Amino acid sequence: MKNKFLLITILSCILSCSQKNKNIEKEDGYSVFKKQKKSKKGSKKKKHIASRFIEKSSKKSIQETAAIFQKYQKEILESNTSFQGTWEELGPTYYNDETPKIGRVTSIAAEKGNSNHIIIGSETGGVWKTVDGGTKWTVLTDNQPSLDVFSLAIDPSNAQKYYWGSKEGTLYVSSDAGSTWSLLADVSDREDNNGVNKILIHPTNSNILYCSSQDEGIFRSTDSGATWTKIHQGSLAGFDIEFKPGDPNIVYATGNHLFISRDNGVTFNKSTLLPNPVSSQGHPNARMIGVTPANSNVIYIVENNSDHSGFGALYKSIDAGVSFIKIDDKGKDYIGDSFDGGGEGQSPDHMDIAIDPANENIIHIAGIYINYMVINNNAVTLPLTRPQNQGNLHVDFTIMKFIDNKLYVGTDGGIQIIDKPNDLSASNKYLNDISTGLGILQVYKLGISQTDPVNVIEGAQDNGTLMYVGSTKKWKFVGGGDGMECFFDKTDPSIIYYSAQAGALFRITADDEKSISPQGAGVGAWTTPFEQDLTSPNTIYSGYKQVYKSTDKGDSWTAISQTFNFELINLKIAPSNNKIMYCNPWFGELYKTDDGGATEWKKITSIPLTRSVFGTYPAINTIAIHPTNPLKVAVAASGIGAPEKVYLTNDGGVTWSSIKHNLPDFEVDALEWDKTAENGLYLGMNYGVFYINDTFIANNKYWQPFSNNLPNVRISELEINYADNKLYTATYGRGIWRSDLFDSSLATDKYKFSGLKLYPNPVRNNFNLTWNNTEKVAVSIFDASGKLISFNKDISLNNSFKVDTRNYSKGIYFVKVNNAKGMTVKKIIVE
Repeated sequence: MKNKFLLITILSCILSCSQKNKNIEKEDGYSVFKKQKKSKKGSKKKKHIASRFIEKSSKKSIQETAAIFQKYQKEILESNTSFQGTWEELGPTYYNDETPKIGRVTSIAAEKGNSNHIIIGSETGGVWKTVDGGTKWTVLTDNQPSLDVFSLAIDPSNAQKYYWGSKEGTLYVSSDAGSTWSLLADVSDREDNNGVNKILIHPTNSNILYCSSQDEGIFRSTDSGATWTKIHQGSLAGFDIEFKPGDPNIVYATGNHLFISRDNGVTFNKSTLLPNPVSSQGHPNARMIGVTPANSNVIYIVENNSDHSGFGALYKSIDAGVSFIKIDDKGKDYIGDSFDGGGEGQSPDHMDIAIDPANENIIHIAGIYINYMVINNNAVTLPLTRPQNQGNLHVDFTIMKFIDNKLYVGTDGGIQIIDKPNDLSASNKYLNDISTGLGILQVYKLGISQTDPVNVIEGAQDNGTLMYVGSTKKWKFVGGGDGMECFFDKTDPSIIYYSAQAGALFRITADDEKSISPQGAGVGAWTTPFEQDLTSPNTIYSGYKQVYKSTDKGDSWTAISQTFNFELINLKIAPSNNKIMYCNPWFGELYKTDDGGATEWKKITSIPLTRSVFGTYPAINTIAIHPTNPLKVAVAASGIGAPEKVYLTNDGGVTWSSIKHNLPDFEVDALEWDKTAENGLYLGMNYGVFYINDTFIANNKYWQPFSNNLPNVRISELEINYADNKLYTATYGRGIWRSDLFDSSLATDKYKFSGLKLYPNPVRNNFNLTWNNTEKVAVSIFDASGKLISFNKDISLNNSFKVDTRNYSKGIYFVKVNNAKGMTVKKIIVE
């Protein structure tokens, strides 16, 4: 029954979210994100692209996905299939006064005694490392089967050992400072996939670890994470864990209750000193813990309110949890967006507390904003200070951590340092950004200017709409809110169309910016369809519960369809015949018009998608109409009712065939036709890009990998710029990337590393790689199952590269060498 209840919950969330239609204003910097909060209550359930809303029974656990990924990787290695693609990162990877940051940071960890060595986690962008305090960042997880990071820890006894907790409830470990990772454990119910909120390592005994899983509970390990047990049979949720400063025998943990151990975690007692309110959905209120070396007996606990939005209460103990008092909070909201209450927050995702390490009465509570608070006589001292010297930095605070008396904070826009947390003077900048170099933006959609140099516009989660200007190779801010569909006018690229969440549409010209949402259309889907006509000037379309058409660039609109049951999530106009269009609503079937909407759109019943037991159709993720043949259409779908994933019609939807062929069992979220005589088609999955054409099909070669140098990140959208002959992709976690288009000569004459040598083989203690070329390469070593066991990048083989194999088990291994042009694989035997 869990699947049924989950689907009902998702549908209810979508419907409730659709009742809110707040206008998104475009402003620079800090204030625009303040305004966007008013339209985001409930949005966390709805923020992912359509394929995320499929029946739970069709979704794979991270272990299943990792196994499929490893199996696919093994097949590629054994066949020595040549990956094409010359992928390079466009970003954004930096911040300036016009750009509202670069993506969400969910976790921060630092080496004990060395604040230059920091790792951070991004929600869908992986783990990143700096060893110089944030001047330079290096990504550590682009080749992993998951880039979803919720929590991090560095072993206090071994700074080369990292732990990473995912949002699926799994934990990973690296023993080589992030070069390679292993799946360590799963503390979640696989059916529910609950995130690991916190990892805590004993300061003197690294065998003892704790972790919390939001809807599962709090766990303890005594063997460095190999096995885990719940700390208490009554632990059913998990939020935060802290040691008493100076005495790790005393442990505090919050979940559905407050739990305290005074015997090094051997036993935990459920405290009855705090109330245990629950939300209307039956979930416990989230609680975060603050402790300080200024007074090791002091504990602060901040709690959200019953609807998991804003502030609920603040508690304090001065005797290590023996007793608690409720702080007089003066009736203010320290988590939501309105200090005086009545606003909205985003807890527990955006909720944390940190206590000054030198003063137990100075605390920081973060939510939408960061609050500097002084506690006197068990009451908050007013007026409260919300430091406003933040420049254009992002609100939405996810985590705070004192490191060497400086407060490090993660936001939806990056990572910042508060060098002087107690200096609130106007001359102190307060928040100082160290995000430059991080490429972690979660991009939904992109648009290409069809010029050389190219301009790229993108819509991103929590970071608005941004534009890459090809002539300057710099990014600039366009609009706020959650950025969605966007494009350049086909005849005048200086005219920009963009949108924010739920169907707020805008047009920018040289003279002004204008809101152009159709009046009376209501609220659109989270990512509302917004398209232009490639044959008629000044003509654009949008999709809500009806399809709307404008012939004057959005100044006026006319409905050209019947009213559908749900908001549309896809709308495509044939590039060569604007009378032919396709669309589909949430959990709905595919519809088509042959007359530009003059008559009722017709339901396409021939596509082989099967209804679920709940009566819903699989999620149609994307529709791609051939650029010169309006009857040739490819559709990608997800769910148990769409086992073939990709479907093709050559007759306008009368008949369909599967073109899944040899694709791995991942989700397909993007399709893009190429204007080639061979009908080339690019496909984006949650792991990489693939390419197929008529020649491949005729020769039974089918889909070919097109992901050389591309991270293992979700592909949101693909577009071709024919002016520079490059393919551009929006990724949900690693920003914008681009590659040269498919090159048939490389496919015929597989790119080889001429002169590359590996010796000796078989191997006993070590082997050498040499290449008579100074070009930098990446070297990856996999075991026989396809598991990555060693990775080095940006190295030269010109003077030989030695690999130590003394710790390898006997057997077969694969050595993959790749550069910007391609890859090759060599097999070795370790004796």
